[in-house]
Amino acid sequence: MRTHSRLIAAFAVPVLWSLAGCATSPPRLGSTQDQPTKPSAASAVTPHLTDGPPPVDPPLPSPSPQWRTWRDEFDVVTVEDRGTADLQWQGSLVVNGPSRPAIVKLPSMARIPLPMVSSPSQVQVPAVVSPDTTRVAYLDGAAEPERLFIVDAEGIEHPVPAWPEGRSWATISWPNESALLLGEYWVKDGSLFALDPSTGSLLLLPPIFPTTSDDGDLRGGEPAGLPFVYYDASLQSVAVPRFLRAENRHTVELWSVPTDSLVWKAHSWGTDPKWAPNGDHVAVVLRADPDSDVHECAVLAVVDHHGRETPLHECVWLGTSWSPDGSTIAAWRAGDTYACPEGLSSSTLMILNLEAYSRRTLRICADESRAGIKESRSPIWSPDGNYLALNRYDYQLDPVDSLVIDLANNKAYVIPHATEVAAWIW
Repeated sequence: MRTHSRLIAAFAVPVLWSLAGCATSPPRLGSTQDQPTKPSAASAVTPHLTDGPPPVDPPLPSPSPQWRTWRDEFDVVTVEDRGTADLQWQGSLVVNGPSRPAIVKLPSMARIPLPMVSSPSQVQVPAVVSPDTTRVAYLDGAAEPERLFIVDAEGIEHPVPAWPEGRSWATISWPNESALLLGEYWVKDGSLFALDPSTGSLLLLPPIFPTTSDDGDLRGGEPAGLPFVYYDASLQSVAVPRFLRAENRHTVELWSVPTDSLVWKAHSWGTDPKWAPNGDHVAVVLRADPDSDVHECAVLAVVDHHGRETPLHECVWLGTSWSPDGSTIAAWRAGDTYACPEGLSSSTLMILNLEAYSRRTLRICADESRAGIKESRSPIWSPDGNYLALNRYDYQLDPVDSLVIDLANNKAYVIPHATEVAAWIW
């Protein structure tokens, strides 16, 4: 079997849980207790080994908890034409277009061009937000050499010391303050690099999954080797979406890094893993019938570190999103037949509060003659959890404009001069 170095201590954190502690009840859904702490220099973890026989499927999880009774609310959201003057929103939006990526200050709507090297027309920013929601990181992939930028809500760049040149990055995520995870194009063993934003040190995380087995690779439709995997905030658990060629289906696996074990696997069809900000649970979209059409109803569920699966809601689309405090999930509802006023089309957004077990159904009625909401795109929460930003696209999936929903008064507003919202920071 391949010999692996241990993860560098700068990116490891104390183990927040262990399989031996299964008897201890985990924090309840949406709980903000035990927030991840800054990595300790004294700890280290061992990654999953990729060589040797394929992993044995974990046993089927114990019977899932019964469906809970939700407290339901139903609201119709209308789009206002008078602008955003009524909104009490704060922070800054990171937007793509209409001329170049920019920071848009709220509520003044003052626009600050984002620092970058390449021509603005060449760049669309797939931005990721820091765990404390005060900065945004993005790659200027069209630059020569490629550059990573970290910018705060004032548009001020925070340079990364000793940024490595000569690499081409495919993915970026920010699970904790001390580790930006970067996936490199054509890394055949599926490795990720951990970048410390404060020092610029770039360290290779050893592989945690095979990409060349008979099972097939990850991410159907993507080149083999692109490391689309998702670490929790503690870097102790990793959700791995995979495409199984032999069965022609997508699935999601949950691995424990410290114990080198497969904790949970979607036994039919699964995709779209999203970790709660505190790392307690990962949300996944599941379907019982892997042969059914991808746009048919699926089940939204959450899975904890022990592999305990809790179904939350039936009939969802892809494109779920956790609120910043981890208490609530926004998910697009499939199969809703609400009739909006003549000339308007409807999209249905579910707001699932996991602490109060309340479920708000928001039916958004909007003129879609020019553009429509794509339910596969995740809503973007404001850092205070009071607003949601949605992007609208034409039939070629080019961005047209953006809406912001005020969750307190069920009103949606077109965001002036914003083509596509990529992030929302303080």
